[in-house]
Amino acid sequence: MRIFRPFIVLLLVLPLSLAAVKKNMQAFSEGNGPAVVLDEFFAGQVERYGLAAIGACIVRDGKVAWSNGFGLADIEAKRPATADTLFPVGSVSKTVTLAAFMRLLEQGKCALDDDVSRYLPYPLRNPRFPDRPITLCHLLSFTSGIFDVDLQAGRNRLSFLEEERDPQTSAVAALKEFLVPGGRHYAAENFLEYPPGERYAYSNSSYSLIGAVVERLSGRPFREYCHDELFASLGMKASTWRLGDLDHRRYAFGYRREGGRLAKVQPTTWPGYMDGGLRTTPRDFGVFLAMMANRGEFQDKRVLKAKTIDQMLAPQAAPGAPAGKGLPVISRGLVWILSQAGERRVWQMNGFGPSFFAQVYFDPEKKTAGAFFTTGVFRSLDEMGRAVGVLHDGGISLP
Repeated sequence: MRIFRPFIVLLLVLPLSLAAVKKNMQAFSEGNGPAVVLDEFFAGQVERYGLAAIGACIVRDGKVAWSNGFGLADIEAKRPATADTLFPVGSVSKTVTLAAFMRLLEQGKCALDDDVSRYLPYPLRNPRFPDRPITLCHLLSFTSGIFDVDLQAGRNRLSFLEEERDPQTSAVAALKEFLVPGGRHYAAENFLEYPPGERYAYSNSSYSLIGAVVERLSGRPFREYCHDELFASLGMKASTWRLGDLDHRRYAFGYRREGGRLAKVQPTTWPGYMDGGLRTTPRDFGVFLAMMANRGEFQDKRVLKAKTIDQMLAPQAAPGAPAGKGLPVISRGLVWILSQAGERRVWQMNGFGPSFFAQVYFDPEKKTAGAFFTTGVFRSLDEMGRAVGVLHDGGISLP
């Protein structure tokens, strides 16, 4: 469960300056291939910014064309990061939760305008507007009015639920204490002073509730449904939601800077892990992005219908949404944000915590995509995008 920071989104696809493009063109003309330049670039980022590790991938033409890891996944054990290292990705997890839900939606299991209370063991209402239902679409578009992330204060108001072992309590039960009258952490201030559907407010618990709806509609635990319906179809063998399934020998531990050094952070989770608890590898998530960039298809497998992808990306007009910094936000779909990157438009999402950062994007027009996962404190995200610029803005193709 992580706080979404709108002021650091989509700095990964900034177009290269002319000087930077010329420098990379020279590197290629001297006999260095695209992969070599990318490897050197990311290895330099680890050193320059004092990071623990970076994992990255580039998707082109429906496949992961390049992926690698840099730095140390475990500093104390001196274990290097690779393309198959598991990284925490925070709110990037919501893109997978959305895809899981949309599979059920396209099967006719529910409708976007359904009252979410229909799928919960208790009624869910903004106490100021008890006659206005909170719908599935409101949850998906961050317009439910639930106020659990204070962006101005940089505070996750549900952080009290975080723990270092897999929870024994369901997301529905845990959130009852915050969202339903009589709960230990319930207050009217947990909701906006606007009716559902009329104001944007980024919300972690909205996607935890969507995960709970997936469980209700499928009759399976969320993690099992994701594995059976998404991960298995895509060949994402390493990705996992459970701490108990996490192979620490392959995990990139989070690191935060304390007193001039990087201090290891143990992985945590919470009952509503569907909003931010995914651990995945650059290679694994690249496959997911390849499916998204190819409008729901991967290696002749139809994972989501093309019209379902269109539905996910349809503009959601809601006042109050951040405009984006660094690059302008053009529109917002469900989770995915359409942003202008130079002369190109890309769909992107990020995840962020005090010890890691994750950014993913895809371009369905060019069928390209990329993912960048870091551990440690990173202070210049704009440089991360130069690798994408080398491949796309520089006009260079991977083999």
